[in-house]
Amino acid sequence: MKHKRRSYHMFWIISFAFLLLLTSHVFAATSEMKTISVVMDDNYPPYSFRDSQGDLQGITLDQWKLFERKTGIKVVITGMTWNIAYESMLQGKFDVIDTISHNEDRAKIFDYSKPYATIEDPIFFHKSISAITDVNSLEGFTVAAKKGDNSINVLKEYGITQIEEYDTAEAVVKAAKDHKQMIFVLGKSPAQYYLYKMGLDKEFNYTSSSLYTSQFFRAVKKGDTGLLTMVNDGFAKISERD
Repeated sequence: MKHKRRSYHMFWIISFAFLLLLTSHVFAATSEMKTISVVMDDNYPPYSFRDSQGDLQGITLDQWKLFERKTGIKVVITGMTWNIAYESMLQGKFDVIDTISHNEDRAKIFDYSKPYATIEDPIFFHKSISAITDVNSLEGFTVAAKKGDNSINVLKEYGITQIEEYDTAEAVVKAAKDHKQMIFVLGKSPAQYYLYKMGLDKEFNYTSSSLYTSQFFRAVKKGDTGLLTMVNDGFAKISERD
């Protein structure tokens, strides 16, 4: 009996020691990182978008530059069409994905940072249509949305299945300009940016309540707690004055 009890205790001691060794190895490897690769949507103004020269800019990039300065860790940022950025992260091509919102399916494969922005997604509709008040009034209409966007899942949850998908926020608004779409769901900030840029800001209205409200996060692959801690700690060093 004593022998069994001693073996049982020894098993747990060895298991605990192994866990400590593994955890310390992961955190040590993370703390030694000198460079991290980040992928994000390159068409979501004002957070990330390309200027007239094709260079990536925006609030999110400015935040990562501050992260670099505060931590000394070099950040290599890549901007892509959102759907491609998301797939590239799934394939392990990047350490961190930014400009990502939360949903249950994504939470199974990613660990999320603290949120840093609130995102509203109202329903935009041409001024000639007067009956659009909320998602329930979309029945029978075709709705445009950005490919891979969480809004598509929300629309389907409400039974809205006539959805036309476009690669970027700009492409969604361009379809509205070309009279291909009369209704679309998009983040309020990029939608208003492109509506104004294309001279459509007086042509489209939007619902007073959003289809849904989400937040922007940074995310890492599931279980990469060391990297997630490093990201959270790095951004925590940035003050409001910065």
